[in-house]
Amino acid sequence: MNQRSFEGAMQLEHDRRRTAEVARTRVAPIIGMDAALRMDHAHSLYREALKTLGYDTAGVSNEGMSAMFDMASQIAKPTGAPSRPFQPAMDAVPDDDSPLSGKSARLKA
Repeated sequence: MNQRSFEGAMQLEHDRRRTAEVARTRVAPIIGMDAALRMDHAHSLYREALKTLGYDTAGVSNEGMSAMFDMASQIAKPTGAPSRPFQPAMDAVPDDDSPLSGKSARLKA
């Protein structure tokens, strides 16, 4: 192996690791970081995330996984509305049976 082919192989490995790390960051919220750390190819990470989201990945090439994940994540994005309505905490309201209920703050201190 000459120097040029060695450097080319090193660059390919560096690129593969970089794309896998980007994919890992993107899919970890869906499949969990433990599962994401067990895979070292971007297409495997995207395929697992798509399966978790309920998409059939049969027939999709490895190169198409990223694009399919992009589309799926756009569809699954929340619309901005909260998942459940806001409910303020009620622990600051005094109980009716409290001896300090209705008393001024000066007497409570």
